[in-house]
Amino acid sequence: MYEVVEFVKTVLAHGRRVVIEHFDLLYPALGVNADMIVASAKRSSLLDRIYSGLCHKVSTK
Repeated sequence: MYEVVEFVKTVLAHGRRVVIEHFDLLYPALGVNADMIVASAKRSSLLDRIYSGLCHKVSTK
């Protein structure tokens, strides 16, 4: 898991944003809070639109 933590720290250090599933597992190692948390008990079209919008913003920076 340390590879994931190092990757996220590197991305954040470069001013980028990251979408992380199961943030609660990485939180102790990252030592930073999330800027936004989205949760859903089931997959929904709204959640799909949020994810695709965030991924598009990250990929075009």
